[in-house]
Amino acid sequence: MLEWAKEIDGYQDMEPVELMVKMTEIGYEMEVPPQDAVRSLVHELNKNLRK
Repeated sequence: MLEWAKEIDGYQDMEPVELMVKMTEIGYEMEVPPQDAVRSLVHELNKNLRK
C-alpha cells in the first residue's frame, strides 16, 4: 500500500482520506472497507516515518 501512496506527488502533505482517493484514481483496489483501508494507510505511513 505504501508503494501506491508514494506514486502520488506530494503524498507526504495529504490527509489520509485524500491520499486514498488519489490512490484509487490511479488504480489501487481496496480489499477492505474504505475506513479500514484508510486506517491501514495511516499505519503504514506512520511506520514509514519512524524509519
